[in-house]
Amino acid sequence: MAKILATAVVLLVCTRVQECLQMFSDQEFGQNHRHNREIVREDPETNFKTDDFVRYLGYPVENHSLTTEDGYILQIFRIPFGRNGSDNGTDPRPPIYLQHCLLCSSDDWVFNLENESLSYMLADAGFDVWIGNVRGNKYGLGHTDPVPKHHDFFQFSWDDMAAYDVPAIIDYILMVTGYEDLQYIGHSMGTTVGFALLSTKLEYNVKVRHLHALAPVARLRHVQTPLRFLAPFLDEIEFLLSLIGYDDFLPSDDLMKWLAQGCGSSIESICEDAIFLMCGYDIAELNATRLPVYISHTPAGTSSMTVIHFIQEINSGNFQRYDYGREGNMKKYGQSTPPLYDVRQITAPVSLYWGQNDYLADPLDVEELFYTLRNCDESRQIGGADMAHLDFVWGVDDAVLLNNYLISKLEKY
Repeated sequence: MAKILATAVVLLVCTRVQECLQMFSDQEFGQNHRHNREIVREDPETNFKTDDFVRYLGYPVENHSLTTEDGYILQIFRIPFGRNGSDNGTDPRPPIYLQHCLLCSSDDWVFNLENESLSYMLADAGFDVWIGNVRGNKYGLGHTDPVPKHHDFFQFSWDDMAAYDVPAIIDYILMVTGYEDLQYIGHSMGTTVGFALLSTKLEYNVKVRHLHALAPVARLRHVQTPLRFLAPFLDEIEFLLSLIGYDDFLPSDDLMKWLAQGCGSSIESICEDAIFLMCGYDIAELNATRLPVYISHTPAGTSSMTVIHFIQEINSGNFQRYDYGREGNMKKYGQSTPPLYDVRQITAPVSLYWGQNDYLADPLDVEELFYTLRNCDESRQIGGADMAHLDFVWGVDDAVLLNNYLISKLEKY
């Protein structure tokens, strides 16, 4: 049943529904599968992990494991210096923390080339680069409970990532490096959990020297993604998920591996359509030759509650905690409605970077966020009219322009 629902999601986001149906029919599947096996060789990078990508390009990499206060075990990765550098113990290398978006992982920061990926460019510029993961993705499936129940493990939303995962990662980085603060760079949900953390655990405003928000997501009042069309049916979606016990959402699995092979051949245009429909259309910034790599590593999994949380925000128009319903809210929060996150409490400096064609971080929502924050030094449009949500991490030309600007700004601190 879980496979059926995951396949339904893929079909939902395809603009060429008829073509998708044809692809999944028995006859077409058989023909395409045999054809692909003859002419498509699997890219070895489709099976890489984060540290494999980094080593493949000749950079040093470390794999670290940490445990959150509530028992989740997370893998995070470190690029301590650039490809041509060395750790001589004398040159200061300020720590930079990169946090991924919804359904992504640390892979997304490293699977483009060294002159395109922010992680490599930062390492070559002299920074100590740390790449985080959160509970529920493929690098966050461990727990101190030796045999956690599947249902119990996935009872979390991005509230818990902000309350437990991100502060644990920040504290770990500062402990290992000996620094008192760090630079935080988040993309999409990586900004959401950053805003939520800094507006509730105010002591972390001292530990985060500056929050750089790429495609920032807080309120979702003007979102254009298909999630908006699902929002009116939230009650039905939650009921369906509870019936089938679908606690994890789009985990990294064999289905996505198969789709990745197809994205390098006969169904490449369908993969592109699915990505663009969800995040914004920008064909010029998408390196189509890397689609098999992108699709094999993304989605990387999360909980169904995390996705529902974002849909709740679309319905409410508020930047708020998870809504458990009236009775559940009374038990959880002591009030009938979920508490709001007040970003006016954030005292750490914040910079916003946004794209005109972003279906998720809509420019109108970003503008409202800019005027609500009390210590936001800039709201900067990146690229031209086609700059979309994933371009900030997957893009080619505009992403490099952003990366160069970020590095020049970081070097001033």
